[in-house]
Amino acid sequence: MDELDTLKNRASTLIAQSGSDPGALERGAQLLRIAEEIEKHRAETQKLRREASGTRLLDYVKILAPWAAVVVGAVTIMVQSSQNRTDKVNATWVRTSSAVANGSANLAEVGEFVEFLNSKEHQQDARHAAEGFLKSGPVSLDAFRLLFDNLYPHDILYGHVGSNESDDALQVDRALLDNYNFATQNNPKDPKREQAMLDELVYITTKVTPVLKNRKPGAPLDLEHVILLDGDFSKVNLSGAKLYGFDPERMDMHGAILNADDSHDYADKWVDTAWWEAQSINPDFLKNLEDKAPFNPKTSYGKNSNPTLEEYCRRTSKLGMPDTAHCPLGLL
Repeated sequence: MDELDTLKNRASTLIAQSGSDPGALERGAQLLRIAEEIEKHRAETQKLRREASGTRLLDYVKILAPWAAVVVGAVTIMVQSSQNRTDKVNATWVRTSSAVANGSANLAEVGEFVEFLNSKEHQQDARHAAEGFLKSGPVSLDAFRLLFDNLYPHDILYGHVGSNESDDALQVDRALLDNYNFATQNNPKDPKREQAMLDELVYITTKVTPVLKNRKPGAPLDLEHVILLDGDFSKVNLSGAKLYGFDPERMDMHGAILNADDSHDYADKWVDTAWWEAQSINPDFLKNLEDKAPFNPKTSYGKNSNPTLEEYCRRTSKLGMPDTAHCPLGLL
């Protein structure tokens, strides 16, 4: 049964059993409306996939905020509608923590589970299970987003680069990338799960990039072997950041400061990001980028980047590399 069907069944049960309880009737009706909203946002996600192909993922940002409000509303109603909640807490913990720990939890189970993330009795175990669930690459994108937002709330992540929370969120990114690479090399193929993991990596990108852009220059930042997809890194300052193995794919680099000196061996991972749109790049890194990730007219560089060879040559010259085999003399 689809997780939305579970929500709808819960709503129908509330309405059928409401009797003379107008509160239960209202909660059931509201839960049905929320289920419809989640369906709407799912449809918008699918539409973005169809219409924008490789560059569609940046548009996810536009639908994340209303989606989060919808799901929080659904969880609130489910909690409010519980009867004899105190008597059922232990049973709920056993059932939902088991589903989360083995990676099978659906949206409704995650909705019940998140209350344990701040439980005095179960917090440590709940957070450990939640991290494992996120790193596994669950098929349910809705469940992933709900759990991620509750495990790493925006008000904790934002402005706290280098904190345990932001480091843990990036660890989820690294683990997801490993699982994605393993899944794509494994047989038989599971396209649904592979797509879910890609969407989850994009979701992490939309959540952590505002935090990274708010980083103060010189603050610790470890992006080693992190992948970020279809996001906004315009005017980001990565001076002093650890970028060894960092994989930015179709990231908007307009005005970025990329003065890092430990990412030379992985410059080839920048092949589909227009790095030359940056404001500054230190000389050694610039040379490696020009050698390993030069402009390619057949590459899609993202929604906000549609470069030409002339622009590439002009920008690399301005960044300090006038001698490049990729630029005819007439374009320098």
